[in-house]
Amino acid sequence: MNPRDFVVARLDEGGLPDGVERTYRRLLALAGEAVTGGEDDDIVDWLLGADEEEKAIEYLFGADPASEGERLSLQLLVTLAATWDEHPDFEASWRTRLPGGGGGAD
Repeated sequence: MNPRDFVVARLDEGGLPDGVERTYRRLLALAGEAVTGGEDDDIVDWLLGADEEEKAIEYLFGADPASEGERLSLQLLVTLAATWDEHPDFEASWRTRLPGGGGGAD
């Protein structure tokens, strides 16, 4: 199970206050927008003829908008998933993606 599906499943189970659930669902939407926004920025760069050297460096070091969008999205999703870190479907490997390394208590 991926972090997004995990969070959606937990939200569908209920149990969070209404305002918290609404906020989590908005953050899920934001996580999706971070990925598509980064992809859109890459397409715009390609269409407008971004400097080849700049694009090569971005892709080499993973600093292109699409990669950054995916990284931010994953970090946001595992942060939300950590709400239920004692759930049996929570994957311990997600903790390494938490801001600050996530190994210890928040």
